[in-house]
Amino acid sequence: MNSEASLILFGVLTLVITIGLTTLLVLICQRREMQAIKIKSPILVGVSLAANIIFILQIFVIQLDQELCINSQKAAEADPAVENQFCRFKALQVCSVIFGFVSMALIEPLALISYLLRAVRIRRIFQCQEEYLRKDEKSAAMIRRF
Repeated sequence: MNSEASLILFGVLTLVITIGLTTLLVLICQRREMQAIKIKSPILVGVSLAANIIFILQIFVIQLDQELCINSQKAAEADPAVENQFCRFKALQVCSVIFGFVSMALIEPLALISYLLRAVRIRRIFQCQEEYLRKDEKSAAMIRRF
């Protein structure tokens, strides 16, 4: 598969995923009064979906820069007639670098922190269960202290 075909495929996949997540976000906003969504906080679910959409678009911009600017620059060094006019202003490259730093500095640590907090929460649940089995009473005070 050549560079242009892979870029088109990646663009179509990005578009499909973005449309799917946006549709899901709209459905959650419309149905936020339903009990199952109310328990899980529709605002939190909506923010998570919006962050996923932004992350997918960031990855697409980074891939676009890679395929259009960096790979075509290598081709332009071999043949000067191949130079891509789209990359002349460097805006795509600047956005790609910014998105790359944002991904490394913010998004990836947040993904790890969520799993860490989930592990702490599960550990607390098991501790409360052990206390319940030992004392034969609910440990609501222990949960509130946490």
